[in-house]
Parts: sequence; structure tokens; C-alpha cells
Amino acid sequence: MIGPDGLVLLCNRACRELLGIDPSRAFAETGADDLLRVCRARFPDAGFWNAAAIGRQPLAARLFDSAGAPVLARREPLPQGFSMLCLTPEQRAEQLTA
Repeated sequence: MIGPDGLVLLCNRACRELLGIDPSRAFAETGADDLLRVCRARFPDAGFWNAAAIGRQPLAARLFDSAGAPVLARREPLPQGFSMLCLTPEQRAEQLTA
């Protein structure tokens, strides 16, 4: 979850593992730009990440890592300027909808 001030408020363990973020790293001062930089490196798609960085509209896309593994990426605006970034490996997404 990203706050209206642009700081990352919550990054769960599954997301940290997917992105390869050190679990001991504190997010207290991590900004959305820092998180998006990591996301861009792991799942290159300039169009999606550029739109995620600047807009308030819901976004969704199927992205791929360097090995070709798919992930479903969504950015959802929340009330009061908050937003949620969700990254779900495609196999996991299929299990959730089955």
C-alpha cells in the first residue's frame, strides 16, 4: 500500500519475495518511486510502470520477468489518495479464481 505522501506503507512477504527485496529492509522511508524502480527491473514494461507512477486510474496488465514467467499486475486507487499495487504470479491467480 502506498500512502498519499508517496511512501510505501505496507509490502507483504509474498511481494518482497517476488521482487527480491531484502526482508530486513525497512520501508519506513521507502517511496513509491523506489518500489516502482524495483518492479520495473523485475518485470520490465515501461508503459505499465510509467502509468502506475503518474495516474490515479485503475491499471491492470500481464507482465513477464526475464525468464518469461508471467505476473498479473494491478494498481488500484483507494480513498484519500492511497493506492494498492498487487502483483500475483499467474499460476497463483489461476488458483484464486478456480
